[in-house]
Amino acid sequence: MRIKVGGLEGSRMIKKVVKKYKLQKSSAKEDLKYWLGKTPEERISAVEILRRQVYGNNQRLQRVARVIKRAKS
Repeated sequence: MRIKVGGLEGSRMIKKVVKKYKLQKSSAKEDLKYWLGKTPEERISAVEILRRQVYGNNQRLQRVARVIKRAKS
């Protein structure tokens, strides 16, 4: 959107808003409650969106195996 201010033409600025929150231990419980409130179709759709963000539009997941050596406790 272009506007005139005092005879000068300029662009209108949009203020960016960022909010920061501290993660709480109860956050996992709230997340679980949220996702259990969704239908199975909605949950699968959310996973598909995340998969496409990571792997692109490939039709299949990557078949990757990693061997991780853990320290003996």
